[in-house]
Amino acid sequence: IKSRGLGDVYKRQTHAGLSQWNAVASLLWISCLTIWIYRVRRVDLWLIFGVTALVARTWAYHGVYDDMLIIFPVIAVFRHSRALAGDGPIDRSSLLLLLGSIFVMALPARLFYFWESPWPVLFAISHLFFWALLMIYLVIAAERQNRDIRGT
Repeated sequence: IKSRGLGDVYKRQTHAGLSQWNAVASLLWISCLTIWIYRVRRVDLWLIFGVTALVARTWAYHGVYDDMLIIFPVIAVFRHSRALAGDGPIDRSSLLLLLGSIFVMALPARLFYFWESPWPVLFAISHLFFWALLMIYLVIAAERQNRDIRGT
């Protein structure tokens, strides 16, 4: 991995030999986000911001410098965890997710750009892994909050 971006739909499709489907994948990715936002429109906006930032970060080409988008899901997880905890401590799994996400985001970009194998691959995988965990957490939190709001 010596390319200047990671984790976007276009790059994954190009590597799979499916670059002719990039427009379709973009439309599908953004349509899924739009439908999901409509479904959970009454939940805490930070949950929606977090998911939207993750979708934006993984949708089109972004360089390592665009990883600042991940601050929105991190803040959303923190806010949601604090709301659940009340006056008590944050749940251990949420705390591990937050610390792990912050740790991988703080790794120097030189691991990706300049170091030899296996560092670029490990760098990319660690980011994608924590982005996926953040996405899962936020989607589940929003769906639960939406269910509570609807009273179902």
